[in-house]
Amino acid sequence: ARDLSASPIVSALVQEWRQFRDDSPGERFEHHHDRMKQTGSRAGAIARLLAGIVLITAGIAMLFIPGPGLIALLFGFGLVGGQSKTIARGLDRVEPVMRHVGRRAVRAFKQLSTPARIAVVAIATLLCAGAAYLAWTWLR
Repeated sequence: ARDLSASPIVSALVQEWRQFRDDSPGERFEHHHDRMKQTGSRAGAIARLLAGIVLITAGIAMLFIPGPGLIALLFGFGLVGGQSKTIARGLDRVEPVMRHVGRRAVRAFKQLSTPARIAVVAIATLLCAGAAYLAWTWLR
């Protein structure tokens, strides 16, 4: 078995992830875009763009079926943002707002009583199941 961690491709991905992670929210996607424009080939850029589009499409589908839909969407938009300055800027504007909304939602959820938390989870599950059923009947 070959050690993938020694691969130059894996090393480059790990380095890019660390730089992306360490950038400030609201700047990281544009910085990622700038780094992607400085390195790599045109074929690599096209491959990343196509992979991003595939992940976004799969992520949308997985929002209605079991699967890691949000994660696929995030990675897909990250890949596309690496190739499009406009999308990178849009993601930089949206990220701080989403972080704020997420923190408020977690705080509000933690303040609920246990029965209220169970009710919220049950309602969310029913809404997701209903959306999945509608998508399934629509796509059949």
